[in-house]
Amino acid sequence: MPVALLLAAALLFTPADASAAEAAASTSEVGGLGASPDEGGSSPRAQRLRRAHRWLMVGTEVALIATAGLGLVTAINTPTAFGDGRCATGDPLLGDWGCQYLSIGHGMVGVASVTLYTASGVLDLVSAGPPRPPGRARALRILGGIHLAGMVLQPLLGMMAAWPGLFGLAPAIHDEAPGRALRTVHVFVGVVTVLAYSTALVLEF
Repeated sequence: MPVALLLAAALLFTPADASAAEAAASTSEVGGLGASPDEGGSSPRAQRLRRAHRWLMVGTEVALIATAGLGLVTAINTPTAFGDGRCATGDPLLGDWGCQYLSIGHGMVGVASVTLYTASGVLDLVSAGPPRPPGRARALRILGGIHLAGMVLQPLLGMMAAWPGLFGLAPAIHDEAPGRALRTVHVFVGVVTVLAYSTALVLEF
C-alpha cells in the first residue's frame, strides 16, 4: 500500500544525525506533493530528482485518468445505487467485452496507478523542491491528504465490491444493495481522488 511504502522510504532515507534528520523532516509532506526546499534544492542532483518526480507525477496522472475512465464504464455496466447497469439491460458499453473483461483491465491499470503514485511519493521524500509560497504549500498539503486517502481507500473498495468473499462478506452481496453501495462509493472516491491529484499536479508545475 502507498502508506506503508512511503513510511518505509522515510525510515530508509532518514539521516543518522539529528540535525540532518530535522532538515529531512522539513522536506516531506503528506501524499508526496508537499516537499519543502532545503539547502541542496538547487544542486544538479536535486534538480534531476525533481524532474524525475514531476515526470512520475505526469505518468501517475495519465494512469489515474485511465483507471477512472475504465472504472466509470464498468460502473455504468454493473449494478450501482443508480440502477442495474447496462449489462443487465442487454445494451452494455463496449459490448460483451465490457461485461466480462473490462473490470480486469480496470484493475490492472489501477495497480499501475498505485505503483506510479507510490514511486512518485518515495522520490519526493528524497528530493528537495524549490521554494513555494505559503499558500501554495498549504494547498498541496491539503490536496496531498485527500488524494493519499483516496489511493488507500480505492483498492479496498474495489476489491470488496468485486470479491466480497475475500473480506468475509457473503458473495451474494455483489449484486445486492451492499455491493451496489460499495461500487457507488468507489466511483465517487475515484473521481475526488483524480480531481485532487490533478489540481496538485497543476500547482506542482
